Amino acid sequence: MIARTAVISAFKPEWTDLLMALKNRQDQIINGTEYATGEIEGRPVVLFLSGISMVNAAMTTQLALDHFSVKTIIFSGISGGLNPNLAIGDVVVPTRWSEYLEAVFARQSGSGYVLPRYVEHPQNNNFGMIFPQPVQNRPGSGGSRAAQLVCC
Repeated sequence: MIARTAVISAFKPEWTDLLMALKNRQDQIINGTEYATGEIEGRPVVLFLSGISMVNAAMTTQLALDHFSVKTIIFSGISGGLNPNLAIGDVVVPTRWSEYLEAVFARQSGSGYVLPRYVEHPQNNNFGMIFPQPVQNRPGSGGSRAAQLVCC
């Protein structure tokens, strides 16, 4: 089995741009996730779209590790737009990770908490101001394998 670099993207536009650079492309669908193998600049890679959230990234990465020989993992993304001094193409190596995307933080108001208007799935099982939210896991668009998870 060829040792590959896994290049993961959360957003489809990033993945689509990488696919355009892929030579000798071969596609595989595993558990509803599309994995594209081939070469970029002569180096063997496997490209895939994780979807948004660390839960989805962990699940799709584990599938890649289970089905391909992966020697290196690169995440191609925006790093949350964390620093306005960063430019496209900069490499970010975190010293710490934080997970926050599967919950909404409410404002305290009067006798309780008020959720922002954009919250589509208000949950009653909150932890003070923290309201865990359901996460649509990949494969996500209504397929029979889709699952709802709630963080925390």
